Amino acid sequence: MLFGFLLFPDLEELDLVGPWEMISMWSKYAGGPEKCLMVAETEAPVTCTNGMILTPHASFDDVLQLDYLLIPGGFGTSTHVKN
Repeated sequence: MLFGFLLFPDLEELDLVGPWEMISMWSKYAGGPEKCLMVAETEAPVTCTNGMILTPHASFDDVLQLDYLLIPGGFGTSTHVKN
């Protein structure tokens, strides 16, 4: 199982980091996903709502087939919802 986390400008950090922590723990200790990846339109760093900068593991073009994709909230959702 491959679990992806979508990155986009102005995402809410807590909406990403909290689930990342839980899914990673599930993966590590309870047979959850084989791998967790942060995925964005490009591999360029992404700046979140409160200034945290994240570097994606893969771009849309390069990511393997995901089983799940978590889409965090934040101000950027209204800008990127149609992308």
